[in-house]
Amino acid sequence: MSLEIPSSSAFQNLVDAIADRVVEKLKAEGFIKERQPEILTFQDGTSIDLGSVVLVDKPTGDQGWLSYRVMLAGGHVIEIFETRRYIDNNPVKQMTRTEFMKRLPLGDRS
Repeated sequence: MSLEIPSSSAFQNLVDAIADRVVEKLKAEGFIKERQPEILTFQDGTSIDLGSVVLVDKPTGDQGWLSYRVMLAGGHVIEIFETRRYIDNNPVKQMTRTEFMKRLPLGDRS
């Protein structure tokens, strides 16, 4: 009796197929739930999925211009102002960092 060892790509395909079946079964049994996007919309019209937040920096800048940066999955960075609501009569993304952190679905990411 000889044992045939599949090629690495065939073996990986087999492992992937088994993993897919396990995940399907776990979803069917209710052990895995699909993540629903948690959308936050700022007054400037920008919307982000809070689940895509990777990093939240500490506030920096002068007292009236305090802002912090938020990195999203994929490397996109947005700036959010602590208190300033408008620049040159145009709305900006505004929310205190404390409030923003409370809204994150998985807790503090700083």
